[in-house]
Amino acid sequence: MGISIDITERKQAEQLLEERLRFETLLAETSSRFINLPADQIDGEIEGAQGRICEFLNLDRSSLGQVHEREPGCCY
Repeated sequence: MGISIDITERKQAEQLLEERLRFETLLAETSSRFINLPADQIDGEIEGAQGRICEFLNLDRSSLGQVHEREPGCCY
């Protein structure tokens, strides 16, 4: 006599929690890198953060634009 229990849903829930923790850790680490960062290093850190986020999301590439406040339809 034996007992069989399907733990598929539990394992999936654990994997989702692990993935969420990794993402939240990435966000916290990314945010902490900007604290007290000199102005001349901000652009480089934005590029680094963008790269880490792309890697986490398994993206090949991404783009980031800046909208000019005086010309909302224009991106630089």
